[in-house]
Amino acid sequence: MSTHKDIVALAHFLSNHLTQQGIDIWLEFGSALGAVREGGIIKGDGDIDLAIWAKDWVKFKDILLSTPLSTSLFSWYIEDRFCRLSIAGNALFIDVYPFQEFDGIKCA
Repeated sequence: MSTHKDIVALAHFLSNHLTQQGIDIWLEFGSALGAVREGGIIKGDGDIDLAIWAKDWVKFKDILLSTPLSTSLFSWYIEDRFCRLSIAGNALFIDVYPFQEFDGIKCA
């Protein structure tokens, strides 16, 4: 059975991989709060929330499709404004959201 450690390792791998591909990625929502306030995942939180810039969303989807990340242990699905990644047998998952910037104001 997978643990918080496994999903954190997947988030770390994804973050490094996307950064190497020129995509900015960061913690958002409860995950950002947990990292600052708790030093990790908030107890009872079932996901890691990540965000990227909306301008990189198509590139992000292309990377997921072209990178051999999907295996019997790992799965993902993507919609227009949301992506969920998970590890088989793990109730925890990673959500990735695109953020826009309007006049210096960032929004989901």
